[in-house]
Amino acid sequence: MQRARMVAVFAVVGIGLTGLAGCRADPDVAAYVGGHRITGAEVARIADEYVNSLPPQNRAQINRGDLRAQVLRLMIVGEAVDAYAKKRQIPVKETPLAEFATAQNLPPQIRLTPLFARFVAGQDALRQAVKPVDPTEEQRREAYRHTTVQGRPVSEPYARLRESFDAKGIGEPLAIRAAVTEAVAEADVTVNPQYGSEFRLPFDIQSAQSYFTVPLGAGVAVADAPADPPAREEPAAGGGHDH
Repeated sequence: MQRARMVAVFAVVGIGLTGLAGCRADPDVAAYVGGHRITGAEVARIADEYVNSLPPQNRAQINRGDLRAQVLRLMIVGEAVDAYAKKRQIPVKETPLAEFATAQNLPPQIRLTPLFARFVAGQDALRQAVKPVDPTEEQRREAYRHTTVQGRPVSEPYARLRESFDAKGIGEPLAIRAAVTEAVAEADVTVNPQYGSEFRLPFDIQSAQSYFTVPLGAGVAVADAPADPPAREEPAAGGGHDH
């Protein structure tokens, strides 16, 4: 588990516009995961603690709004997948926190580190549990549309690359997406529109990178919730702990 995994997860932020509804309309709440309320203040503390752990010269590169949205996604998906795995008796192998922190170049004492460790452990458990599926034509095209090489869209036409998006290439990520989607649905997630409602699961395909999206909850936007999502998509890529 290298730090590149953290950069990959943090670099692919999805922003959606579903929101809080009904009795789940408290604007101070970032998300509901079943009966668990995740407050905006809690998310901000975790994100700010991470920023403050960076070298001073790297802190200005961080878009805190984007970072908070990313932290919330890790919290939601980590909790949902953990419950999903326990329900199905899927073994989750957790790396010792100190070892994980070293591999990810994160301080072990900040709250983001165990949250990210839980997320990674859950994804690794799903990877071991699922079986690759045969993609549909639309799923092949979806992966192609999201594919980049060194951050740039691929230049080759889809017809030339189509066979790369077969079961061997994207079957496992598709199966993981299906499991995460089911986990989120079972967890009864509702997200404040300030933070968006789409999570992207990144994966490598040969020498390129792509992702599949997972919706995080649903609802009707409330008038007193902030409407403008973060604009930047790269809070962690330039903010490592390089001294």
